[in-house]
Amino acid sequence: MANVKEVEWQGGIYNIADEVARGEAQQAHSLANTAQATAERALTAAGNAQNAAGAAQDTADDAQITADSAQTSISSIFQTLFSGTEKYSRENIRVTTDTPFSFTMPEDGAVLVNAFRPQAGFSLYLARGSSAVSVFSNYAGANVSGVLFGMFKKNDVVTLSTNAPYEDEGFLINHLSAVY
Repeated sequence: MANVKEVEWQGGIYNIADEVARGEAQQAHSLANTAQATAERALTAAGNAQNAAGAAQDTADDAQITADSAQTSISSIFQTLFSGTEKYSRENIRVTTDTPFSFTMPEDGAVLVNAFRPQAGFSLYLARGSSAVSVFSNYAGANVSGVLFGMFKKNDVVTLSTNAPYEDEGFLINHLSAVY
């Protein structure tokens, strides 16, 4: 047991050890209250962060749905415009880094390309010479299709190329249409 010293002060006897312990207990209680308040604020902040992350994910999902819808609408519009008016048409073209596809526009006109990518990664370029006119990048996932569109002048070299180095990583051109 601790040594207890009693002192007389203003007519009363006080136990010094009890007073020190009481002070330390009050300080510990105060620190515990502060820690509890800090923990509650941290929990509230974590909840707010989780809610914000959920809202951001919802916004990203909505943006993806909107982009997919726009892509479908654009593809539908171009298919309507090009249907029955195409002068040059090719299907099932495989494009890789080593095997780009190109042709020369015989007249001023437009080119529409429907492409497919079975796995994520790499980009497909519709170019005038070496300058990209339209780019389809597939970093979203597997089995993604896209549309490329460009306007060209007579004698422009229209090129489809990719940065996918191997055939199994390349793009499949489902349909290429030229109107002039």
